This record gives sequence, structure tokens and C-alpha cells, in this order.
Amino acid sequence: MGDDVDRLRRRLQVLADATRELAAAPDLRVILDTIVHRTADLLGGFCSIAMLEDGWVRPAAFFHPVERVMNMVAKFVASTPMPIDAELEPAQVIRTGRSDLKPVLDPGPLLAFASHLPADDLAIMASIHTALHVPVTLDDRTIGCLAIVRMGDDGPALDEQDLVLAESLAQHAAIAIGRTRAEEVLRRTEAQLRQALKMEAIGRLAGGIAHDFNNMLSVILSYAGLLRRADELPPRARARLEEIEKAGQRAAALTRQLLAFSRQQVVEPRALDVRHMVAGVEAMLRHIVGEDIAIELALGDEPAPTRADPSQLEQVILNLVVNARDAMPTGGALTIGCRVVAVPVSSDLPDGNYVQLWVADTGIGMDATTLEHVFEPFFTTKEQGRGTGLGLATVLGITQQTGGAVRVHSAPGKGTTFEVYLPTTDEPVVTHAPAELATVDGDETVLLVEDEDALRQVALDLLERHGYHVLAARDGADAIRRATAHAGPIHLLVTDVVMPRMSGRELAGHLADLRPDTRVLYMSGYTDDAIFHHGVQAASFAFLPKPVTPDALLRKVRTVLDA
Repeated sequence: MGDDVDRLRRRLQVLADATRELAAAPDLRVILDTIVHRTADLLGGFCSIAMLEDGWVRPAAFFHPVERVMNMVAKFVASTPMPIDAELEPAQVIRTGRSDLKPVLDPGPLLAFASHLPADDLAIMASIHTALHVPVTLDDRTIGCLAIVRMGDDGPALDEQDLVLAESLAQHAAIAIGRTRAEEVLRRTEAQLRQALKMEAIGRLAGGIAHDFNNMLSVILSYAGLLRRADELPPRARARLEEIEKAGQRAAALTRQLLAFSRQQVVEPRALDVRHMVAGVEAMLRHIVGEDIAIELALGDEPAPTRADPSQLEQVILNLVVNARDAMPTGGALTIGCRVVAVPVSSDLPDGNYVQLWVADTGIGMDATTLEHVFEPFFTTKEQGRGTGLGLATVLGITQQTGGAVRVHSAPGKGTTFEVYLPTTDEPVVTHAPAELATVDGDETVLLVEDEDALRQVALDLLERHGYHVLAARDGADAIRRATAHAGPIHLLVTDVVMPRMSGRELAGHLADLRPDTRVLYMSGYTDDAIFHHGVQAASFAFLPKPVTPDALLRKVRTVLDA
């Protein structure tokens, strides 16, 4: 009687210790090691816990006090993963969710499964004489199996009391695993929130500087373009002006990337076929990567329709290819492909069909630490001066703004594959190129409204040089006065969107009452959100984003007038 009481007291103490240790376990590895050690302490013999992973039952932790037995099990575990449809007890228990107690066990099936092991190890396994297996169940789903086997001199046959204790330990293990999984989800959510707040802060900063920066670039690019067209310009001066324009275009591209990764760039989406986009930039991409990198296109024969801004999608392709090129400093192979795929409900995307655009390289690959930060703005592994760290952040921002997602697969020395998922569209795809304008000149009257003096002046000079009659105004009130005083027709209003006291949208509304036939072209260097709050959306109106170049302004004015 006294031995039974001592045995019961010891078991209760082991259970209490296990409960306390599992509650404090910081991660899954510690939980699994704790449960097998405490189960072996409680019930004796060999203890293991196997987890279900991708249709396979894989032993995750095991313990036996005899080192020789542990070494045998380690070799067995490393060489024999078990499919979920196997007839051995761990797989059966996970499939059925029911415990299995065998007071007297025939080791024959196990020996057949492990027949590849050395004879000495098989002899140890042949001494197994009793076993029990209990399910580890979390949220009504069996995720693993806790097993106890006795072999040789480990003790007598396992009984129902042992089964109850094992089931209690398995339940404690499930609770601890559920807690660590919830904590991991919370950690990921907090990290995502921190990242989102950081992106929002940088986005606000980018949006705040975009307007003034784009106005200044408009002046620089416009005057450089005007001067470069002068017939009497010496060749050396023309070359220097071309360099000014190139620098201005690079600065404009940097602004666009800042706005793109923060999802604040003004977009003009339309239905397009991703295959045609890739094929259209193939020649440029081959020039960018150089002759030591082979490019293969896997575009298929089926349409890959999506709704996106063509210039943004081109930026995504370009950034991914440049990233792949830099990952192959000594050359390699680059594959660009696209196809329509169905994304399952369990995905991080809404259920439905998506165009999958992928860029795969045979480069140096990335480790887990780099993968964690790969989409962060200004994060780069390149040497100083060889990148802004905005390329992949821009890819992510553009893709998310389009309603899609980006996934990346990589390992050191194994290359990298980026997968961009874009929602498909049922809209008809426009395949023809816009018609070329016969001329950008005109003789119509244009009401030009811009609160930035330098930009207003350069636009005035440009339009007048090409034959237009221009009424220039510094704000909305000034524009209404000039429109009221002008006796002839006003064919076009070209106005900034965000201006003091009266927005461009409000001005257009007032002017419509006075001159209902006047067409409207909006310009802005602000971000999409700021323009939207002022009543203008690029998809609904004629819109010209800043920075403005001479060619872009003249073409847009002529297009709106001829529409």
C-alpha cells in the first residue's frame, strides 16, 4: 500500500512539474523536449512525440535514459519519415484522433518498416513488448502523436492508468503548443503593425515633399528641354543640357519610387495582358542584364489579363530583373514567366484567379535574415552607391496598390524566385498603341492656372511658343477674373489640383457655369490621396502628373483638345 501511495505521489509531482515547465516554455522546441522527458520520467521506457507536417508524420523529439537506445532511435528517425497513410500506430492515431493501447505488442510490423537498420539496432527494437499512442489535439484537429514504448527491462505492460496519464500529458502539450502558436501570430502581427506604421510615416514624408519637389523638377526639366531645342545651341552646351535632363529624370524616378512603395503614387490603371508587357520590354531587359546572363521567357499561349498601371507594372518587372542581375555578378540564367493560377482559400490573398508573374535567377540567393528585411525601404545588401534600397519596396508597394501580393523563395547558393500575384480582370484588353499625334501645335485659347510662379512661367512660354493663346493665372480667383474678362472662347483649362483657397476641382466647377464648353486638364505633384481629397481621380479626368516635361505637356494638351 505504501509503495502505491509513493508511486502516486511521485506521479502527481511529475505532472505538476510538467505543467509548470510547459507553461513557461518559450517555444515549440522546448515544449517538445519537456513533454518527452517528463513523460519518460512518469511512465518509464522510451517516449517520443511526432508531428504532422505536409502529409508526413515526423518524429520531433524523443528520449530514453540509455544512450545506446537514443542513438538507435536517432538513426531510425533520420532515415524513416512516415506517410500519413502508413499502417503504423503514430499515423493511425493522427488519422483517427483516437488513443491506442497495446499491453502486448508484436514488434513485427515495426521491424519490417525499419528493416534497413543494422542488426544490433533491430535487436533493440525487437525487445519492444508494450506500447501506447495518444493523439495531440489542438482546436479539434490532431496535430501529433505522443508515444510510449517499453522494451527489454523498461518495466511491465502499460495499462489503462498509464493511458490516462499519457492523455493528460498530451493535453498539456497541446495547450502549450497552442499558446506558443498564438504568441507567434501575435509577434508577427505586431511586427507587421510596426512595419505598416513605419511605411505610413515614410509615406507621409514622401507625400509631403512630392509636391514641391515635383514642381522644382518640372521647371528644371522644362527649361532644359526648351533650351536643348534651340537651333543655335553649340553641341557642347546641348550635351550638358541633356545631362541636366537625365539627372532630372533620375530624380523624378526616385520620387515615383518613394510614392510607389508607400502606395501613394497617382495611378492610371487599365486592362492589359502581362505577357505583352514582358515581351514589350524584353529588348530593354537584355540590354540591362548584359551578355553574361541568359534570359528565358516562359509566357505561355493563354492570356494573362489584369488591371494595372502599365508604367507601374513595367517598373515592377524592371526592378525584379535588376535585382536578379545584381545577384549574379559572374553571370547566370534568368527566367521571366507568367500564367493564370487559382489561389486557394487558405492563402493570404482573397480566393480567386490571379496572374502569377515570376522572375527566377540562379544567383547567390538569400539567407533567412535577409529574407525578413528584403521588402523594407532603404534595406540593401549592395555596396555603397550601388542602390537606394527602394527597388523591392517599390515592387511590394505597387503590387499591393493593385490588390495583389509578392512572395519570395530563396536560399544561399540556390538562387531566388520572386512571384507577383495580380488579380485577373474580365475587362477587354486594349492591345493597340495610342495613335501618334500629327502635331502638338495649336491656336486655341488655354487658361493656365498654377500657383508656383516659375512653373507657370515655363508652361506659359512653352504653350505660346507652340501657337496657343494663353491666359495665365496664379490661383482660382485670378482665373475666374480672367475668364470673365476674356471676350472670346476658352477651349481648355489647365489647372493645378491643390492650390490655396480654391482647389482646381472647385475652379473647374465655377468655370463650367461660365463656360460649359471648356475642357479641363488637371496637373499635380501631390500623392493620390491628396488629389482624391480635392475631388479629382486620375481615372475619371484628364490628368498630367508632375514633374511635367515639355513633350508630356504639349502632347496631353493636344490630346485633350482633340478628344
